[in-house]
Amino acid sequence: MPTIVANTLKVMWALDFQFTAGAGGVSLMARYREIRQIGRGGFATVFLCEDKSGRHVALKRPRDGVPHAVERLSREVKVARMFAHENVMPVLDFKTGDSPWFTMPVAEGNIKELDNRGVLSEDRESVAVGVFCAVAEGLRAPHDEGFVHRDISLGNILGFRGDTTDSRRWVIADWGLVRRPLGLTTQKLTNTGIGFGTPGFGAPETWDDAHQVDPRADIYSLGRVVAWLLTRQQPRDNLPLLPTGNLRGFVAACTEPDPTRRPRDMQAALDLLDASIASPAAVAPRFAVRKLVQSGAGPAALSEIRPLVRQNMHDDKLFIDELANVREATLKAWTKVDPSEAADVAICMSRFLLSADWGKRSFDYANTVLGFSFSIVTQLVTAREFDLAEDVATAFFEAEAQWDRYSQLGRTRPWLESLTGKGGQAIARAIRRSGTHEYYRAQMSGRRLASPELDEQIGG
Repeated sequence: MPTIVANTLKVMWALDFQFTAGAGGVSLMARYREIRQIGRGGFATVFLCEDKSGRHVALKRPRDGVPHAVERLSREVKVARMFAHENVMPVLDFKTGDSPWFTMPVAEGNIKELDNRGVLSEDRESVAVGVFCAVAEGLRAPHDEGFVHRDISLGNILGFRGDTTDSRRWVIADWGLVRRPLGLTTQKLTNTGIGFGTPGFGAPETWDDAHQVDPRADIYSLGRVVAWLLTRQQPRDNLPLLPTGNLRGFVAACTEPDPTRRPRDMQAALDLLDASIASPAAVAPRFAVRKLVQSGAGPAALSEIRPLVRQNMHDDKLFIDELANVREATLKAWTKVDPSEAADVAICMSRFLLSADWGKRSFDYANTVLGFSFSIVTQLVTAREFDLAEDVATAFFEAEAQWDRYSQLGRTRPWLESLTGKGGQAIARAIRRSGTHEYYRAQMSGRRLASPELDEQIGG
């Protein structure tokens, strides 16, 4: 376990909380006196109750008339009892059957409630690290056994007061939407094409099929919790939310829309968190990319360059000043290894050309930046990745038309003349989408093009 992460957990584990499991199968009215309602979710209600010894507990029972409420509460009881851990909310007492319920310790509140009361530490980064570490540790064993929580959110991470004002034990609760190991699910409670979990926190892949997700969906949701803690902004479905500071790259990696680009499991996420805390955040990625580019390592450097770029898609200086100088051979290799990622990077580069403050840079240097995206779009056409080529070319044409650099046009014109077939069709669509047909018609000087579609758009 990473040193910094381990030290954080040692502090939390030192807190003295004694949770004692009770006996199951006891009737509700015989054991508990209801005091008041303290919570209400999509399928269950939580009440503050008192048992015969005078101890306060939180009692949860399904809401009447809510589809699958009984099944989900029963599932929550089974999973919570299966994975006893200091960072998993324990079940103290329970009853299953037609009218299930269970009790748990009374928490100080969930993260949002505690934040609203102003009791969280002002050091938001430390709070975020503590929350991530605690929940990650609580999810380790369930993930290893094939369970996915699928609803990591502000309301489901609860805090218990520690020895000092700022110390808390964080636990993950509410396993009602848990996905059991594939092959062991007795009733599928999800539908394809419908978002799952809490709005703004659910991973994008849950819209495709929430039943097929893996632990990386929980990593995404936990990354969104960290983003909320550091920005104080409510996440919105499928829109990025990145903080400033040390954890920006970490949040970006955990909340990648493509699950294959996220940390593969909680250990990998914790390792990345440790590295994020231990290294300066602001300019280190730029210097790292510069060093790799200047080393002349070529395609061999891709494995080091790609994660730096993915985690800093917001950094126009990294793109324009460092990444734009990558050798063409490296760009060819990148497009071959991951054409979709290369396309995303090229589009981002072109958009920075349209939006970034150019400052004291030479205007001729724009040829280098334009050449980056141009190299990728030509490789995409060669690889017959026509949809991706169309998207990259649309952004590239907008940037080239605005900058109007003679040197880059000397590469673009003969390429446009040579295109045929589906490549010509895709690029013709890109010119139409970008609204640059008049610009390129003037640049082609009445020449006839090999592609009928392009010739119709910009030829003579």
